[in-house]
Amino acid sequence: MTKKVALITGCSSGIGLAVAELLSKTEDWVVVGCARSVETKKINETLYHYKCDLRDSKRIQSMFDYILADFGRIDLAILNAGIVSHTNLLDSDVEDWRALLDVNVLAVSHCTQLAVKAMRDNPKVEDGQVIVVNSMSGHAVHPHPFARFYSTTKHAVTGLVQAWRDEVADMKPAKNIRMCSISPRMVATNFIYSLFPGNKAKAEELVRNVPSLTSEDVAEQIMNMIRIPANVQIQDIHMSPSKKPF
Repeated sequence: MTKKVALITGCSSGIGLAVAELLSKTEDWVVVGCARSVETKKINETLYHYKCDLRDSKRIQSMFDYILADFGRIDLAILNAGIVSHTNLLDSDVEDWRALLDVNVLAVSHCTQLAVKAMRDNPKVEDGQVIVVNSMSGHAVHPHPFARFYSTTKHAVTGLVQAWRDEVADMKPAKNIRMCSISPRMVATNFIYSLFPGNKAKAEELVRNVPSLTSEDVAEQIMNMIRIPANVQIQDIHMSPSKKPF
């Protein structure tokens, strides 16, 4: 049986790593996990790592070229990578904003474009899917001062997913490629520590006192999105812990 191929960005930790581990253990999938902090290598028969800096469009193109050359197809793209600022808006540098836009918005659109083209042009791919890991910060501005521009980029992602869904629907000839997103509230990942640079104790206090999801919670829901029938279109899933987080 020919295995399907999945690309996962931001796979070195957190949600991306959790999804890569779950999906690579199934019988049907080969997973290529992309991150700036990993080395390009084969982990086992169903999991590969590819080193890629998503701020560089040429490296993004090279990543897709590598996957198509080695595996011949892309059936699923899970776009999970994202970064956060370390200052408030008044004290931020324009280059900080540009870095967030490059990774959180432009790389998402570029990866979507290349994934959709790969799915469209391969007759063996009967059901393609792009799942974007967004955030509830893409629907309401995050209360932490360091996360305000991050929230701005995630609002852009909310619009971007809808725009790509419309773009795919307009394709001629038509092909079943589904654009989905998932928007969790606070997840207990390294993101939280990014909000408190140099103050690990403060971050740990937040994790202890504020209800949060785990990476595994979100990964399990993404697995459910992958398993749904090809005739079902999920647009966006909002996730939060059972207790109010703020």
